[in-house]
Amino acid sequence: AHGEHGWVLDHLPHIYLSFDVPFHDCTPQANLEKKLEGDYEMCIMWGSIQEELYPILTLKTAKGCAQVFYDVVQCHHWAWKYPRILHCNISHGNIM
Repeated sequence: AHGEHGWVLDHLPHIYLSFDVPFHDCTPQANLEKKLEGDYEMCIMWGSIQEELYPILTLKTAKGCAQVFYDVVQCHHWAWKYPRILHCNISHGNIM
């Protein structure tokens, strides 16, 4: 993200390392892919090592909560619209 999209970097953690772990041939995911012959999209487990983040429940004021909620909605919309990332597990313990 740069230029007109640079603002989103202010809301994302610094990532020290990222990696993916493909599912091997003997996993349920690989078996589903074989059985469903193109009707199944193989998943990839992704991971990252990043700067420490703090739970949303540590916010102390309504104004702080409102600002974070607004920022989260803006960032999730940006991630869906531009890099086409859909975060499917949004909860108070797992907000990107």
